[in-house]
Amino acid sequence: MQIAKDVVVKLAYTLHDEGGELIDEGTAEEPLWYLHGHGNLLPSVEKELLGLEPGAKTSFVVSAEDGYGVRDDEAVQVVEKSQLPPGMEVEEGMELVADMGAGPAVVRVVAVAKDTFTLDLNHPLADVELHFAFEVLETRAAEAEELAHGHVHSPGHHHH
Repeated sequence: MQIAKDVVVKLAYTLHDEGGELIDEGTAEEPLWYLHGHGNLLPSVEKELLGLEPGAKTSFVVSAEDGYGVRDDEAVQVVEKSQLPPGMEVEEGMELVADMGAGPAVVRVVAVAKDTFTLDLNHPLADVELHFAFEVLETRAAEAEELAHGHVHSPGHHHH
């Protein structure tokens, strides 16, 4: 079955940055499962995988603009520690989940001072050229429940 909207896809993959450093991978033993056409992968990646069949291998480069965006220096904000929940400590390098108005987003603490800390709201892969390599391991039609929820359910896992 070709990769198309509403098809469940099992992939092995590697993702490297432009310098060749491994960012992420999925192996045949620990693959990536996703439901095509439901926003579970970057649109630029789904476009490249469209129409492939099990056994196919492909590799391609996604620009920062088509990946996780270009770094925005205005997305770095200084926050008063008094705005934190009581007793919460922040450390440089921590990742926090914050509601930025458009739903939850991961933000990184990039600096900590006496009364303030600095958050970087940019995606960790902003400004990074993404080098993907994929192997299509398996495809199948999505089940009605998966289509209703917009993502793959692993064997034995169901929402109630």
